[in-house]
Amino acid sequence: MNVLYFCKPHYNCKNDCLKTKRVIAVSNNNLYIENPWIRIPLSEWNVLTKGLQPLSVKKDRIVYEQGTELTVVYIVKSGRIRLGHFTSEGEEKGIFVADVGCLFGEACAVPGYPTYYTATAAADSEIYVVPVGDFVNKVMETPELSLNVIKLMARKMRIYSAQEITLSFHDSISRVCQFLVYLAEQYGENDATGIWINLHFTHEEMANMINCSRVRVSNIFASLMKEGIIRKVDGRYQILKYDELLKITSS
Repeated sequence: MNVLYFCKPHYNCKNDCLKTKRVIAVSNNNLYIENPWIRIPLSEWNVLTKGLQPLSVKKDRIVYEQGTELTVVYIVKSGRIRLGHFTSEGEEKGIFVADVGCLFGEACAVPGYPTYYTATAAADSEIYVVPVGDFVNKVMETPELSLNVIKLMARKMRIYSAQEITLSFHDSISRVCQFLVYLAEQYGENDATGIWINLHFTHEEMANMINCSRVRVSNIFASLMKEGIIRKVDGRYQILKYDELLKITSS
């Protein structure tokens, strides 16, 4: 089963991991930084999606709002869904991004709890909608499916824990660099000069994920470009000094 893959750049396996895009965490001095972009082979959910037609969701459309009592769970077929919490002032704290193959909504739908998070399409997406009763029955009937769900929920718990630690002990520069490491893991493409990030994002989106102001994020990007650690070409960012980013994340 293709579930857990780890990238250890200091052991020179970075290129292969990035090429296959199977990385879920990066090892830095024996500490694993959990990647909040969750991408899983769709085949792991075949027993749930068989016979279902996906629902199309346009970018920026809300799939469900925090406080909603869900009666279904979701699986991303294409695109990306952002899970985040909004304050009463409208400020968002991003939690994780459900990429292709990610199951979400299960932690609330199964026990019948109201959701903590709002799910918003970060890109034009297609999602499978599975009634919670069908989901529970399939999980109880299919050991392999049950194991996949357990592993995914354990991974989400590690993401939540890692975010709590990061917000408690890391400064904004370190958090920005971790964000770039995450993107390199999930969407990176190597060439002779560095790692291209094949995903368009805004500084505001990054700020929401790391609980930082947009202005501060923009200033940090300007500093990283001035130091030659990253550059931007035709709307895409390239990491020129990956090892330098890793050093900053542990500072």
